[in-house]
Amino acid sequence: MTTKLITAVAITLMLAGCRSRNIRESHVITDFSKPVTLTFKLRSGNANAGYVIRGHMNGTMGYSEGVFSKGLKFPSYDSTSNLYNMDRTALRRFVWIHSDSIKAESNSSIGQSGLVSGLHFIPGTATKGKIEVMFWEHPIGFY
Repeated sequence: MTTKLITAVAITLMLAGCRSRNIRESHVITDFSKPVTLTFKLRSGNANAGYVIRGHMNGTMGYSEGVFSKGLKFPSYDSTSNLYNMDRTALRRFVWIHSDSIKAESNSSIGQSGLVSGLHFIPGTATKGKIEVMFWEHPIGFY
């Protein structure tokens, strides 16, 4: 009888831990004249996390991503204020360029609380539009 009770309690606790709620944070970018850096600090110790980018604009725009453990500093190749100032090798290797519309997603398994996920948007030729960015985190286990 005791074994059945302990098993029932253990299963209930496991199911409750698996049903942790998602953590979401949304941003909207409408000013394409200057670089924009968005960050999201992970809150749980064990989680799946990522971002979703959706939007449209009347020209080009680029972005790069990063994960930081201390502070927030994108590498020097991302610190430019416009896509035209970037080196072509860095452009292909570290920055994704989109024209007229943008649609991107990321999903990774990150198991460390306190990490900061960041996106750095770099102006191109776009002057009007709207980009929506949603960071999300799905804790695994109890949170």
